[in-house]
Amino acid sequence: LFYFGLKQKVLARTQHEINSILESVAFDGEDSPLRFWQEALRQEKLVCDAMRKCYMPPNSNMVTAEGWVPTEDVELVRDEVQAAVRRSGAQEPVIQEIYVQSAPPTYFKTDKYTSTFQGIVETYGVPRFREANPGLFTIVTFPFLFGVMYGDIGHGTCLFLFGLWLVYNEDKFALQKKKKTLNEMIGMAFGGRYLLVMMGAFAVYCGTIYNDCFSIPTRVFPSHWDFIGNATMARHSGTVYPYGVDPGWYHTKNELTFFNSLKMKISVTLGVSQMTFGIVLSLMNHLYFNDWLSVWTEFVPQILFMLCTFGYMIFLIILKFCIDWSTHHNSPPNLIQTMIGMFLSPGSVASDKQLYAGQGPIQGLLVVIAVICIPWMLVTKPMILKRRIEAAERRRNDGIMRPRLDDDDDGDGDGHEHQDDHGHGDGEHHDFSEIVIHQAIHTIEFVLGCVSNTASYLRLWALSLAHAELSNVFWEKMIMEYGANTGSPIMMVVGFGAWAGATFAVLLCMDVLECFLHALRLHWVEFQNKFFQADGYKFEAFTFEPVEED
Repeated sequence: LFYFGLKQKVLARTQHEINSILESVAFDGEDSPLRFWQEALRQEKLVCDAMRKCYMPPNSNMVTAEGWVPTEDVELVRDEVQAAVRRSGAQEPVIQEIYVQSAPPTYFKTDKYTSTFQGIVETYGVPRFREANPGLFTIVTFPFLFGVMYGDIGHGTCLFLFGLWLVYNEDKFALQKKKKTLNEMIGMAFGGRYLLVMMGAFAVYCGTIYNDCFSIPTRVFPSHWDFIGNATMARHSGTVYPYGVDPGWYHTKNELTFFNSLKMKISVTLGVSQMTFGIVLSLMNHLYFNDWLSVWTEFVPQILFMLCTFGYMIFLIILKFCIDWSTHHNSPPNLIQTMIGMFLSPGSVASDKQLYAGQGPIQGLLVVIAVICIPWMLVTKPMILKRRIEAAERRRNDGIMRPRLDDDDDGDGDGHEHQDDHGHGDGEHHDFSEIVIHQAIHTIEFVLGCVSNTASYLRLWALSLAHAELSNVFWEKMIMEYGANTGSPIMMVVGFGAWAGATFAVLLCMDVLECFLHALRLHWVEFQNKFFQADGYKFEAFTFEPVEED
């Protein structure tokens, strides 16, 4: 019995020691041995993966590795390799720059703030090496277009404060995300915390332009419209309201008509301006890559076509804004009818519909230029490339140009630009056909895109108007009609609760997501397709740092 009892004590003590050791190894902390072992295994796996990509010639103890290094980090790599050699006593390494035909990867340095906007761009596609990066401009244009659709001082302030709260608690949420204990909904918002701050700030700014706060106009300055007595028509003071929309336009019978016209014109103006800027960025790409053929056969006709059609429409909108129609004997012309008449009857404008002298002949000239730009884009580049192909073929036949080893299969080389030599016989015809088809698609896409993309920017007007009307309905029905107008304190509390719930669910959640998606569409389709090829590949550095899972 004594032996049996001693045995039980030894077994229990042994089991206790085993449990203590396992608990000390597996505890959840930064100094956990288990975490240390897991990290060591992960790093060893990364080293093995990198070594498998190296090349060791037969009968040699040298290992050759090729990879991309950012130019500014070349010296850092040299220093680190030298330090590793001194520690290990290995043979002196040779580090040299080599030239390859493949296109380099694309690398952008980002931080916690800019990485969100760069991620928006790279979700669509990675820029080519040295191509203009849309992420730089997205930092401003994305939250601004969101603000145009979501413009409201009150709602924008709520969104701005929520973003600031996420930024203030950044360290706490980052730790929870690392431990995978962060709430999924909060985690999604936390990833775009700086974007939310900017979206809220621009929503407040555009709300001050619209003079709208929870559907209530702010009266920072007195209105310049006065209703005298029981008059149904307001009298204007003759001076311009200092900033934004005059609050006198709110709660009137023609309020919706006024804001319809205002926001529609603002939306089209912003859209054409952003698309024109995109075309200018394509010029920057052509000049950087020394592609003068594309400058004269693509950029010039594209910018002329855009400015002679929709650019001219924006000019008419601004001109009409600047004219004081109260002093004119003619009523202001309808700009949509003016643009339709510009193409259906070029060169002629009725005298009572003219915005400036000589409008008819100028519009006729603009139509002619726009029409000429279409065959200019369609025909010029393929014909010049065809002449280059034929010239290269003649030089090859005369023995002046040495034939390429891969001349029979590769065609366009690396696929980033057309080469002068496209093969022989049927191969040449096939390559030229591809050039013609590609240019035709590109021309049709641009010409039709100018119309459809401009119309697409009207979503700024539609979303802004919908947001304002929903906000107005919630306030009028829940706060005023079912609350304040009843005179019952209980109904006021109930009405306020219903208004707060509807505002949070519809305007602060659903509408934020809706405006975000529409701003995303405008950048991906309407803006970036004017200059962005999106066929690059991202530089992925070798690192021991753990990659965060999205």
